[in-house]
Amino acid sequence: MPFWQGDCGPTAGVPRKTITFMGGSSSGGAYQFSNEPQAFYPAQTHQRLCEGLDPSLALRSLNFGHGGRDSFTVSRSIATVLESRPADLVIFYGGCNDILTSTNALTRKQREERAAAGGVTAGFFARWTGYSRLITGLSLPFHSTEAPDGKLAPEVPLADAEENLVRIAEAAAAAGARVLLMTEMVSGGDRGLMAEYEKMQASVADRFDHVTHFNVSAALAPYEKENLLLDRNHFNMKGAKRLAEVIAPVVAQLLELPGTPPAAPTESAAAASPP
Repeated sequence: MPFWQGDCGPTAGVPRKTITFMGGSSSGGAYQFSNEPQAFYPAQTHQRLCEGLDPSLALRSLNFGHGGRDSFTVSRSIATVLESRPADLVIFYGGCNDILTSTNALTRKQREERAAAGGVTAGFFARWTGYSRLITGLSLPFHSTEAPDGKLAPEVPLADAEENLVRIAEAAAAAGARVLLMTEMVSGGDRGLMAEYEKMQASVADRFDHVTHFNVSAALAPYEKENLLLDRNHFNMKGAKRLAEVIAPVVAQLLELPGTPPAAPTESAAAASPP
């Protein structure tokens, strides 16, 4: 089930466009706005699009963002999600739960392989846990959680994340949906690592005609003095609104919406890769 859902426009008799948002706690279901789902950037983006929506169309937005979700979880569940709730556009905003999170000596992919070798499939875990990160915890009995040297592996190393995003792109194509890839904006010393993730996302987008990459950090750079983040990667209210401002025109273009959303800051124009 989505964490949040919004609709606008006529309820019947007109075509409807649907957006599916996917990601971790920066997108939904987390502490910063846990009781205010409309404060997260997906709802803010939906609202901006609705304000400029042509009356001949309806718009639906589904936010499947939740704490702990990463590209692994999304790639293993996206086909099922799109089968039950078809979408025109899938937006993935992530990175931190992939390369900046470590809870185990093995990566998510290695744990999946270990579980499969033990006769328990990742698909079984995904269905049982409702696409949540409990897949990690449920697979723990099949392996040791500690490396001999005491080091933990990234949940999803860069190469694995690339495989996951390709899998998301292919599932979306099969379902007739476009994809918008965005890397989480972070503060401080993590920016170097996330820059590599950004390049990887852009590279994946270059391989598919239906996938677009948008550089969030570049688009929001002119507004960093406004203190857009609560911590390393979670937006405050102002940050969520700023993100909605800069991506709404890109989303409108990808969905081929007649009319335009309220004007976004002009600095964001150069940050989007061409569809």
